[in-house]
Amino acid sequence: MTYDLAQVWQAAAGRFTEAADLIARHAPSLTLLDVAEGHRLFLRYLGIGIDTFIEHADARFPAFYAKSRDGVRKFAGDSPSQLYDTAPISAEFDYEVTGSLRDVTLIELGSTRAISPASTRRRGG
Repeated sequence: MTYDLAQVWQAAAGRFTEAADLIARHAPSLTLLDVAEGHRLFLRYLGIGIDTFIEHADARFPAFYAKSRDGVRKFAGDSPSQLYDTAPISAEFDYEVTGSLRDVTLIELGSTRAISPASTRRRGG
């Protein structure tokens, strides 16, 4: 299957336009600083999304990576003194985490279950 780059780009740009219209309908009046901060936050989350869903999405070959880097790309409310590394995993595979804990005070491992739109549909009509 081949794709026309111009059409793909125009479709993506169209989605951004739709999002901008939706946000504009519900946004309060904004200052220039509010707009700049909004753009910065949007681009930060876009970069995190690219890392999460494109660069590091394959649970067959997981590797820890930092969603926030050097204290610049942070999430709202996270602790600046902690490292938030993540890796994709799947119940289909077995994993082994190795490394040195020499300078580690605390390590926490957690997991979440992704819910796809198909799994939330009602069954039987």
